[in-house]
Amino acid sequence: MRSSLNIMKLKEVRAKWDALQSNSSSLRSREAATAIGCSEAELVASGCGSQQVLALDLAQLPKGLGELARMGSWLWLLRNEASVLEVDAPIELQSSEPKQLLFSGEKLSIEIDREAIDSAFYVETSKWLKRSIQLFDKAGEAILKIYLRDSRRTEAADQWAQALALEAIPSQLELTELATRFPVTTLHTETRSIPQQAYRQLLESARDLNCPVTIQAANNGGYLRVQAIPRTLKSIDSWFNILDPGLNLHLREEWISEAWSSRRGDQLDVNFGPTRNQPALTLSFPTNSPLSSILP
Repeated sequence: MRSSLNIMKLKEVRAKWDALQSNSSSLRSREAATAIGCSEAELVASGCGSQQVLALDLAQLPKGLGELARMGSWLWLLRNEASVLEVDAPIELQSSEPKQLLFSGEKLSIEIDREAIDSAFYVETSKWLKRSIQLFDKAGEAILKIYLRDSRRTEAADQWAQALALEAIPSQLELTELATRFPVTTLHTETRSIPQQAYRQLLESARDLNCPVTIQAANNGGYLRVQAIPRTLKSIDSWFNILDPGLNLHLREEWISEAWSSRRGDQLDVNFGPTRNQPALTLSFPTNSPLSSILP
């Protein structure tokens, strides 16, 4: 159901941001937006915590992202309620259709629903990764964030953003409530429940057996999928993590209350999420993989 939300004025967001920073300066933007009572898109548009923010022209965005992918080293980040997947790998724009953008690399693919993108910003901060492109849906939730890793490309990235920038950031964002939606590619058969923490055993076995596994995170606007052999697995507080060069996965374990496996042709998909309709993490491998014998 679509509904218009009352949007907080940007100066009010800034005032609440200043008050929040006086009490806690370590909050991430999503957490800060929740504390303030606005969407993350509104927080970014207000310029809070940033030195400069440019609103990008959505009509030019597909071509621009294709140029961006060829520019240098970027970190691609996609998250949902229970997981964050970060990949640093070469990638190119494979196709730009009216309804989707598809990027692909040797072992990496990203698909974005173009109709889900409601706003896009180029953000400059004083943090370690100082330049980023951030895409948001109609509810103000982040779809994809792309961070510049190579500081030598900063000037080129700034010029890229200036070419795509709108004259001004809209003073209001028209937000829409979105039903939770995740990409479904092929009909699954033989679905069955598995232990909630089976991801630990699967990823540890993939590491120990030197066995590749496809790791996917998805949200309302798309998915990020990468094939890898995990090496460094570590629990930190309530998060289970892959901490490898070029690949980070952060899984919020307390949010995983459902786990199930599904056969898709000669592939086995193992899903973990808050509900059956919200797979925060999917681990996939061939049915003849040694990993198939790990599942009960």
